[in-house]
Amino acid sequence: MKAKYFKRGLMTAMALTGFLLMTGSNSSVDAATVTQTPSSETGTITTYGHGNGNLWENYMIIRKDGKAVFCVDPTTAVINGGYTSEAINDAVYIDGDTWNGSISTEQIRKMELIAYYGYYSNPTDARYTYTQALIWEVIGFYPKNFDGTLSMEDYNNFKAEVTNIVDNYKSVPSWNLEKHELKLGETLTLTDTNNVIQNLNVETSQSGYNLSKSGNTLKITATEASEDTTLYFSEANNEYVGTSLIWRKPGSQTLAELFIQDPQHGAVEVTTVKTKGDFGFQKVDFEGNPISGVEFDLYSVAADKTETKVGTYTTDDNGNLEFRSLEQGNYYIVESKAKEGYTLDTTKYEFKVVAGNKITSENKKVLTNLKEPEIETLAQNYLKETKEVYEFETIKETAYLKNTDKGRVYKVRTYMNDYDTREERLSVQEKEVVGTGGDMQIEFEYPVLKKTFGHRIVFGEEVLDENGTVIKSHFDWENDKETVYVRMPKIKTTAQVNGKKVVTVGKDGKVTDTIAYEGFKTEGEEVFVRLEVAKYGTEEVVGTYETTAKVNDKGELVITADNINTKDLPAGKYVLFETIFELKDGKPTKNIISQERNPKNEDQSFLVETPDQPTLPNTGTQESGLTTIAGVLALIGAGAFGLSKKKEQN
Repeated sequence: MKAKYFKRGLMTAMALTGFLLMTGSNSSVDAATVTQTPSSETGTITTYGHGNGNLWENYMIIRKDGKAVFCVDPTTAVINGGYTSEAINDAVYIDGDTWNGSISTEQIRKMELIAYYGYYSNPTDARYTYTQALIWEVIGFYPKNFDGTLSMEDYNNFKAEVTNIVDNYKSVPSWNLEKHELKLGETLTLTDTNNVIQNLNVETSQSGYNLSKSGNTLKITATEASEDTTLYFSEANNEYVGTSLIWRKPGSQTLAELFIQDPQHGAVEVTTVKTKGDFGFQKVDFEGNPISGVEFDLYSVAADKTETKVGTYTTDDNGNLEFRSLEQGNYYIVESKAKEGYTLDTTKYEFKVVAGNKITSENKKVLTNLKEPEIETLAQNYLKETKEVYEFETIKETAYLKNTDKGRVYKVRTYMNDYDTREERLSVQEKEVVGTGGDMQIEFEYPVLKKTFGHRIVFGEEVLDENGTVIKSHFDWENDKETVYVRMPKIKTTAQVNGKKVVTVGKDGKVTDTIAYEGFKTEGEEVFVRLEVAKYGTEEVVGTYETTAKVNDKGELVITADNINTKDLPAGKYVLFETIFELKDGKPTKNIISQERNPKNEDQSFLVETPDQPTLPNTGTQESGLTTIAGVLALIGAGAFGLSKKKEQN
């Protein structure tokens, strides 16, 4: 008997791409080194066949350059050393010590499967020995006994397992090359009656389809990423796929390196019926920066115009609002919650979903959100910056525009309202400004209206866009910041000459004007006064006097026009005009506090008469006695009333 030794080899999984048999160096004629090492199993195997009686061998593993190979001539001993190979393309002739014969192509195909499913697919030292024994059976040498750690009973069990696989071996699933059509989200279940799929490598995803394998069942689910394609499956590794080799060495046993010629594989053609598509928006501000956290409601619109809310969605950190796998049809979105600091956009943005449409950076619809401006105003006396104004003063209304979009055109409008009468928009002013991206200040000047004398005035404000649409407004009757009080002082004036209302022509007389205020000036307050002497009933001024004066403890201004001497006035009736100006830093301003210019004010009038022809009181005429002294008037106007005590003329 010839002794042979077997050694267990390591195995890796097999893979095949498509239906291609991966043949490489394993099909070329080459040289290799063969060695024998003991198995981890101990004992011997006894075989018989082809008239050779009993052949026994120790449990050994034969390796070719480290890879396990199998004996196909148990009658010849193995000699370690160099071997050469040849491809097995047909029957193989064996020239052994005591047996000569051929191994058919059919036998070789069977041995290939035995080698893979017996050992390579699940390598253990015991399965190597049992695989070797089963290969010998194929060529006519039959195991008789296993001594040691292995047993005939275990071998028979092993033989039944592997033989069942080999005898029923089919390379493709029963549904191989079928064509199927799926809708998005639909799952296709394929049952393989050939039991091939359970041996194939199935990834969880391929070409956008979700895949799962359980026993002889394969499930395929179409997703929005699915593409029309052919799905391929194969055994795990191509290490054991290709053309088998015979290894020979003169005087030594013939060895076989076995590969699967037609490994298990499968394919199914799938197409996806596109009923859904995607659509996308991007929310940006006036300057094009993305806005996150904006909420939108999505509505579908049926053919009969029925609207159905689909859901509420929010823009991401990049301002994107993306809708995926929507059923084709008509939709619209409307902003339901703006980001803080921005104006709510109530526009309905309509769009149509086309089956198969994908979102790209180019087809996103850009929506612009404008900042929500804030506006506050402050109303006050223009010069004094107080909350009180008087008849001839000016109101300064300052609008504070906040949170503006840089470069955006705004119209700022303010308006005056009478609190006491509840009459609104007595006066309106508007200015156009360009946003700075921050806060702005716009000033308005309002004159005091006579109809508001003694009333409380409250201002309102509005911000409009460039088209004149109001985007922000504010008005509150009780807002103190936007309120001013128009004071109407009660004034009583009395003009006298030397304490009397009548003076004789040619006699010295000083004109004294007493101005009494009620609810106006306080004691000690200083003002600037302009007195003008005019002919009664006319605006013809014949003399002027200017000075500063202080309010006395009676609330009066008592002004004596030192430079106006009635001695120089021709006979006639005269009236006194007063204009009171505000003083600021000791200088008169243009701000008129009060004025009295009634040309027929009897309290402000006085008479200059001749003894022989008294002037009639309260006639309103100045004809009597004036013609004879007409030339004197020119002299008076030119310089007789020089401003000897003039402080400052406005």
